[in-house]
Amino acid sequence: MYYIIAAHGAYAEGCKSSCEMITGDTSAFVPVTFTEDMTKEDVEKKYEKILAEKGVDECKAIIADLPGGTPYNAAMRIVAEHKNIQLVAGLSQQLLVLLNAGEELADAIAQTGEIYGNTVVVKEKKTVQAPKDPVEKKWYCEFPSG
Repeated sequence: MYYIIAAHGAYAEGCKSSCEMITGDTSAFVPVTFTEDMTKEDVEKKYEKILAEKGVDECKAIIADLPGGTPYNAAMRIVAEHKNIQLVAGLSQQLLVLLNAGEELADAIAQTGEIYGNTVVVKEKKTVQAPKDPVEKKWYCEFPSG
């Protein structure tokens, strides 16, 4: 089992390196670096090469740095073709440490509290009832005296 971790610049490599300092072996993480001279298609080719070399069925997820960023968008076609691969946005060192310590992906995402889930976790949303009476708008701040 492995995870593809992808980000703008060297962020994915940095997260993997920092995780290794804390938890040891990080061979379950395969970093992909997106640089200014690359296109979405270039990133897709990197993903496809990794999947061909390491096995599609062994890939648990592609974890990108930002939702809507090029590494994330490039992964959308990949996960559409391979239903066993999850797509997660919000790559962080904390997430990698939890995964490397043996946490399941959904549990690690829930613990980080900062991950945007595409197919893994939808955070609980609270519905707020609109007030029946109109709310007075104030265009200034009031500070308590004293």
